Parts: sequence; structure tokens; C-alpha cells
Amino acid sequence: MSLFYEDVGDGPPVVLVHGWPLSCRFWENQIGPLVEAGHRVVCYDRRGFGHSSRPWHGYDHATFTADLAALVEGLDLTGLALVGHSTGCAEAVGYAAVSERVTRLVLGSPALFPDPIAAELRMAARRHRIPMLDDVLLRLFAVDGHSTLDEQTRLYLLRHAADASPRRPRSRWPRGVPRPRTRSWRASPYPR
Repeated sequence: MSLFYEDVGDGPPVVLVHGWPLSCRFWENQIGPLVEAGHRVVCYDRRGFGHSSRPWHGYDHATFTADLAALVEGLDLTGLALVGHSTGCAEAVGYAAVSERVTRLVLGSPALFPDPIAAELRMAARRHRIPMLDDVLLRLFAVDGHSTLDEQTRLYLLRHAADASPRRPRSRWPRGVPRPRTRSWRASPYPR
């Protein structure tokens, strides 16, 4: 299992955690201004997304959180601001709750767990995955029910979403997996 990540800039670290079904490309408009403001910015593709590995298993909160912990600890980041978006908020909160490395936590459009429309999305994905992803993107980037995406951006994001693993993340905390209370999360080390 390997995670793709980008590490740019110098200064206090900011780690960006994208949500389903996107990749670290979601953050491309924020990276430049954060670097220019004097930050070290790390964004990564969560497992199953973008350029990261796509294992068949491990799409649960505990594993996503363990991946984030391995990346942060592998890069030896301290005093970091952790920014999560949508489903990425779950592992941002999970890691921040057990780590002294996080000094700031920012949550953007946090997803609800359990997600009230998860069953509907799973059924739609089984029948027509790409139209379902398009619908999710149009809802995700909407204000008062009206999409804020221009056609080029919508197609760009849809291409990245369609490239994600078809294996779905769980919409609830998995049974038998303890909630993180210690700093015992480990995953394979990542190259620097």
C-alpha cells in the first residue's frame, strides 16, 4: 500500500485531506496561496483515489486514519494545521483526537456519519456509477440548489472522481474496530 503525496513549501505545515470521490487535485487552487503565505503544504491522495494504491479492502475510518497518521509521522510533521473536506473530515478529526502533532483543525463541509443518503448512493453506483458521481459533484458544489461549476471544471472533477476505486468507503464506524484513543496507529512507512 502506498500513498501519493505532494510536499511543497517551507514553514508551518498544513496537511490537506480531500473527500470522496476526489483526489488531492481538489486542493490545487489552495496550495499556491498557502505556500506563498509561508507554509509547508502536504496534500495526498487517500487510498483508492488519485495516484495512491487501490487495494480491495481498507476503506474504513480506522484505516483511513491510520494512513493519515503514517504519512504525518513519516514526514515528521509537528505543529500542523490539518484541513479536511467532506469525508476527509472524519480521518482529520480521528487523527487530531489522538495526536499532539495537530495544533489546528479545519473542517470544510463535513460529511455526516452515518451518511443519510449512503444507501441511495450505493444503489445508484451499482447501476450507473458515472452519472451518480456527476450528481454528487453537482450537489457538492451547489449553493441554494444551483451548481457553481462551469462545464470544464465539472468534467475535470468528474474524470478524477471516476478514476477513484469503485470500492466504497463505509458510511459508519466499523463494528469491532475500536475508536482511536491512543497513538498506536501504524501503517507501512512511506518514502520521503
